[in-house]
Amino acid sequence: MNFDDYQKQAHKLAEYKKINEAKIPIWLFTALGLAGETGEILEKFKKYLRTYGTAPIPETLRDDIQAELGDVLWYFSELAKSLGINLSDIASYNIKKLKDRKKRGVLIGEGDNR
Repeated sequence: MNFDDYQKQAHKLAEYKKINEAKIPIWLFTALGLAGETGEILEKFKKYLRTYGTAPIPETLRDDIQAELGDVLWYFSELAKSLGINLSDIASYNIKKLKDRKKRGVLIGEGDNR
């Protein structure tokens, strides 16, 4: 499945009735959802580190993280859609940017505009 197919199919599963009734912008709702789901992933890693240190990640945790990454992808996709951006455009732009940074020797560094 390519990014744009995913975005189209994922959007068909979006339900914003209550969000629309409350007059909450979809971009705000999806940005908050993206942050929340990202936080859930970090929380799972935190709890694992507290219990097991840096031991190799077990398959059960990997599976849990995969499920959470799916939620991150959905919110990311919906956030992009709410802003009129196709996922394939984001992916293409990002690869172009990274290739340019690598070519200029600034792939590793700080700052958005390097």
